[in-house]
Amino acid sequence: MQQRVGLENNITGSLKPFGLLVPHGNVNSNTFRERVMAALAKADELGLTLSDGIMPSLDLYEDLCKHLAILTRRVEAVSRDNPVCRRLMTAPGVGPIIALSFVTAIDNPLRFSNDEDIGAYFGLTPKQHQPGETDYQEGISRLGNSMTRVHLVQAATILLSSSRKWSTLRAWGMKVAKRSGFNRALIAVARKLAIVLPRMWINEQDFRWSNKTEGSELASSVAA
Repeated sequence: MQQRVGLENNITGSLKPFGLLVPHGNVNSNTFRERVMAALAKADELGLTLSDGIMPSLDLYEDLCKHLAILTRRVEAVSRDNPVCRRLMTAPGVGPIIALSFVTAIDNPLRFSNDEDIGAYFGLTPKQHQPGETDYQEGISRLGNSMTRVHLVQAATILLSSSRKWSTLRAWGMKVAKRSGFNRALIAVARKLAIVLPRMWINEQDFRWSNKTEGSELASSVAA
């Protein structure tokens, strides 16, 4: 995925100095190619010969997207065949890739002695900074598995921005966003997901959208 984004940036960056802007919104391999080809057509109208320099990168981009699509389908198939992944995907924002990434990173949820250890394992806990006798927190540590940390933040983004169904977790995240800003809320929800998902795994329990059921360990973890 990083290679795909890097190629997109390289191609659009090469066109930008000539005043040719390629929109990035709602991009897939087909729409991106169409937009670049439209920009190259405009360059031809202006008497600029840019195709020879751009087309090799654009062809490489299209080939990369095809391989990514194949790998994505394989990952989705593996997730659908894995009962733990299927259970984790009942949580909002958690799709096949995120579920499989989390399962492979955790391996055994029972190896964590407490919930805070899971957030720290993925580098989602505050980074301690101690100049002299002063002790304060500065961002997150970013230690551990960076790929799964990014996936958890992606799930949190979907949950807060795109999820249409109400849940205790989303309501809690929106309160954090109102109080401390959206970026802090993303990290807080990602850290909460890192706690909720292993409990779903251990308890063999699908995601609970509400905490109204008394005695629910999963629901209480969300409301904390």
